Amino acid sequence: MNTNIFSEIIVTGIQQICRVNFSTPSDSGYGCKKNRPYAALYMKMQGRTTYTNEQGVFLSDPEHIVFLPKGCSYRVNFEEFGECYLVEFDTERQGTDILSIPIENRDSLVHHLTRLENLWLFRRPSYLPRAMAELYSMLVKLDELTNSAYIPSEKFRLIRPAMDYLEAHYDDPSLRVEQLAALSGVSDAYFRRLFRAVYHVSPVQYLRSVRVSRAKALLSVEYSSMEEVARQAGFSSVYHFSRTFHLLTGQTPAPSPPPIEPRTCGTMRQKNELLALSCVECQKVLDKHRPAGYNMK
Repeated sequence: MNTNIFSEIIVTGIQQICRVNFSTPSDSGYGCKKNRPYAALYMKMQGRTTYTNEQGVFLSDPEHIVFLPKGCSYRVNFEEFGECYLVEFDTERQGTDILSIPIENRDSLVHHLTRLENLWLFRRPSYLPRAMAELYSMLVKLDELTNSAYIPSEKFRLIRPAMDYLEAHYDDPSLRVEQLAALSGVSDAYFRRLFRAVYHVSPVQYLRSVRVSRAKALLSVEYSSMEEVARQAGFSSVYHFSRTFHLLTGQTPAPSPPPIEPRTCGTMRQKNELLALSCVECQKVLDKHRPAGYNMK
């Protein structure tokens, strides 16, 4: 299962936000959904619902919030009816990984959902960007809840000082694993083991990846030179930067070329020149080129 689902979500639009109270069952307490058109978050205030697909059974109740990705298919069974919040939104990517996430701070999520519902219902000025901000705040909390079960908390706690320093100084070419280990108060060898247990790569590989990602962003900026990109991304030289970039991407780094001014044909150039003239001058030019016998009514 991808534990970075919420880290990588790009919301392209909100479809609906509402609170629904299923107090009486319909004709059927279950149904099927194929290729869901939008992603959704369901949070139960009361009741119990399960979602089943080929990956398993996923529970939605007051202790679990369910995420249904865009494009997923499932069978839903309303085992106990009750009130729930529904947030539907569009995303760039589709997926199949339904998640049932245990809730640690229920009041915080309810606060976000209540604000989302009110913003969407009353639609006061700036309601849409505010609703997007609330939704992203929820996704951040869900990302933390999802990943807390997969990151060894004690090991991460030990290397946290080093990670804070790395994030602030990744662009320093002199940054060494020995410095990071010292900040964590452990030996170099133990720090490497801790780091790999948490991030599944070595500290050097992680740092290279961060620097290359930074370099890619800088290369997309017009007028960036190779020297500037290498320096700002934390490489000691252009040679070191090019070698590492090629090693990780299989490509040779190259800055974006400056924009090319579009060529203007003679007819378009004459048109632009006419537009630059005053009204009187334009009339004179038009009169000069008007066909004989033409009478404008």
